[in-house]
Amino acid sequence: MPRTAENTNWAATVDSIVSRAPRAASHRDPLRAQVRLLALLSSAAPLNALLGALASYVETWTEGLHCTVLLVDPTGRLLRPGAAPSLPEAYTHAIDPVPIGIGEGSCGTAAARREMVVVEDVEQSDLWTKYAPIALSYGLRACWSVPIVDDAGALLGTLALYYRERRAPSTHETDLIQFASSLAAFVMQRHRDAEKLRTTTLRESEARFRGAFEFAAIGIALVAPDGRWIRVNRALCGIVGYTAEELLATTSQAITHPDDLDADMEYMRQLLDGSRSHCDMEKRYFHKDGHIVWILLSVSLVRDDAGQPMYFVSQIQDITARKHAESQLVDSEFRYRTIANLVPGFVFEGVVRDGHPQPTWVSGGFERVYGCNLDRFIELGAKTFYDEATRARILAGASTIAQGSDLNIDVPLWGTDGVQRWLRVVARGVRTGPGAEVDRVLGVAEDITEQKRLEWAVGEATHQEQQRLGKEIHDGLGQELMEVALLARGLAASARKGHQPNADELDRLSLLASRTISTCHAIAQGLAPLSEAHGGLVQALHDMVDRQYDPSGPAVRFNAIEDAPIRLQWPSTDHLFRIAQEGLTNALKHAGAQSIRVTLDVQPDTVRLEISDDGVGLSPYAAESAGLGLKIMRYRAAMIDAHLSIGRGENGGTLLVCECRQPA
Repeated sequence: MPRTAENTNWAATVDSIVSRAPRAASHRDPLRAQVRLLALLSSAAPLNALLGALASYVETWTEGLHCTVLLVDPTGRLLRPGAAPSLPEAYTHAIDPVPIGIGEGSCGTAAARREMVVVEDVEQSDLWTKYAPIALSYGLRACWSVPIVDDAGALLGTLALYYRERRAPSTHETDLIQFASSLAAFVMQRHRDAEKLRTTTLRESEARFRGAFEFAAIGIALVAPDGRWIRVNRALCGIVGYTAEELLATTSQAITHPDDLDADMEYMRQLLDGSRSHCDMEKRYFHKDGHIVWILLSVSLVRDDAGQPMYFVSQIQDITARKHAESQLVDSEFRYRTIANLVPGFVFEGVVRDGHPQPTWVSGGFERVYGCNLDRFIELGAKTFYDEATRARILAGASTIAQGSDLNIDVPLWGTDGVQRWLRVVARGVRTGPGAEVDRVLGVAEDITEQKRLEWAVGEATHQEQQRLGKEIHDGLGQELMEVALLARGLAASARKGHQPNADELDRLSLLASRTISTCHAIAQGLAPLSEAHGGLVQALHDMVDRQYDPSGPAVRFNAIEDAPIRLQWPSTDHLFRIAQEGLTNALKHAGAQSIRVTLDVQPDTVRLEISDDGVGLSPYAAESAGLGLKIMRYRAAMIDAHLSIGRGENGGTLLVCECRQPA
């Protein structure tokens, strides 16, 4: 039997099994014939292959034997060739078909009688009158035939044994032909049952396919190689707005957007020439009402047994909404990037890994601030841009973000050009899902360098003006008041000698002038407490504490630990003094303390200010509900890059600590 694509798999499997069977010395090899038959029975081989193997197996039983099988045709009146592996094909054609009836040779008669028919000599048999000349011309002399009947008694065909000499069967040979008939009936029934099962399975599969095809959530279509719609489902009709009949009357190219047609046809060409097994593409269809529908098209090609293209299987998903969302996202991204690049500084995004935020994107202003791009920044490392104290503050702020809190700090930095700049960094951690950990960071870094410079310039001008006013009050107004006091004192003395009644008033005037002089001196020192003339920061703090002496109030003490000189410059010293001034004022007003201690600890690397009291202490929410005074202290601390903390002391009360690094 010639092999086709349909039977190649089973035939190759059978050949592989048979090739492993031992060979016999004779050309009639019963073992290999039996192995082949068994292998075929467990395969999907067609009936003629099975019967051919059965006949070949029977022919190994006796020398000179030719076995044939004839099958009842659908009319039930004729026998047609089923297998004749060793008989001349011309003989088989010559007697085909054989009517079922008495006198129609051994096979026709056996089928009619439903019993075994033995013809020892076809030349002398009345049953062979019609066929004897044909049989004799091919050297066939004897023919024994037995009907093949299924379990229900229905006639399936006949099995015949031909010999080239006149002969009758022995008892053993009669048993063999009956066995061969039973074996043929088994083979034919098994094949028939398998075919019924395959047909049922195919029908069920077709029904499932039809249901899946028609009611699929996405569009599905069978498309001819030339683009004609062969079959379409409901979902596709819903996507494009056409009825099935309307689509089947046109082609897929007819509703494809012209700009997508070339790419579409190129994909189809590649599928047809075999360079692609499937393709996926996004393209546009025209809806029946004229608007554009975006689809995701997935296509594969089905070929016949000969490898020729039959049709394309196309899956069509409507992605119009997704495309619209993508377009909106692109527009939104464009607006976001544009606004981000307009920020005086830059916008940044990042991810949280191992509890630490790491930048992943920055807007264009980043390079203007740092003088390099993000990759170069990461390569150079934070030490290139920040001092140690700033790095520590940034690290602490990063941990704050990772824990879900917002960040708002001012950061000094040095760009690659060596110029110092300031950034005000505001950032927030973002959770991408309910209950998730913070895994993204969004923030804005505002360049406040110019603001810082203006603040410094304003501070410097204010400082100079305070120095001038203090000097004028101290040296000008103070001296004039001194003269008034001396004059009043002299006039009072003269009046007392002359027993004049206004002597007491002149004494009071002199005392008032002296008190006014003290007030002027205090105002002058308050305006410029840190002038060299007043002894710098340590002396200013000492004087501030001394001025708070009140016999009926808390005991206020000052302690200076000077293990190194103070290298802080103005305005850092001024801010530190004002923080101490505000902190001491708060303690006096609100602590209800018996004692207050102000300590300045000067070390080579740091200057640490502490104000502690034994009062009622801060409530747990005091820091969150801070008043203006505390906010001003925090602002001043941020201005000099100092760390300010306010909390409960070890022994109760309140402890204020402000620590800043000494310049190198």
